[in-house]
Amino acid sequence: MKILNRFLIPVFVLLVLTSCDTLFSSKGQVIDKETRQPLSEVKINMKNIDTVYTDSAGYYSYRKVMHGSAGALEMLLTKEGYQSKHVSFRSAKADPQNMLIEMERTETAQADGLVDRCWVSTMYYINMYVISLLNVLTLLFVVFRKGLKRKVLWIFGILLLNPTFFLSVTDGSIASFFPLNGPVYLTHFSAYPFSLKIVLPLGMLLFWGLYVWRRNKLVKEKS
Repeated sequence: MKILNRFLIPVFVLLVLTSCDTLFSSKGQVIDKETRQPLSEVKINMKNIDTVYTDSAGYYSYRKVMHGSAGALEMLLTKEGYQSKHVSFRSAKADPQNMLIEMERTETAQADGLVDRCWVSTMYYINMYVISLLNVLTLLFVVFRKGLKRKVLWIFGILLLNPTFFLSVTDGSIASFFPLNGPVYLTHFSAYPFSLKIVLPLGMLLFWGLYVWRRNKLVKEKS
């Protein structure tokens, strides 16, 4: 037993220390969308952590281990004469190890200016201090409100029914979407530096809408 403990304890400690590491890795090629020719010297901002450039054949490669949970990798590609390009690996649609990224010239398509990056941090604080707090207070109200009908259903609705959109700062397109999400949002915006995170607390809004306008449907009448 002593030998087993001597073996298991170090393994457990090692797992705890390494389980929070995050590997950021991506490689691929950047090309002109119209001519299909490779683009060299494209500046690729890796999650506001590092910057790499494409080589003469348009290829790039990046690999880095970050300590702690750092979310998914995001890239912002910029090159003079081309529209900025935002790539997120939050969804499983793209293979980060075999990327083919197309960039459009500003002369062949309307140039999309970057959304002011201050909105990324602004929405983070709104999500954390406003929406999270309102969701928690609503949950407490539901738990302690006597006579409330379908209490368990409302609790699960407020906990899960929070569809979340991540909008690209380059053109406002939906980078990723999660129909179900938790009621509290503490992940720092450094985990998604090029995405605007918008949360719709539908569970909470639906509850208060019905409570205000159809209270008799939610609360049992006193006998």
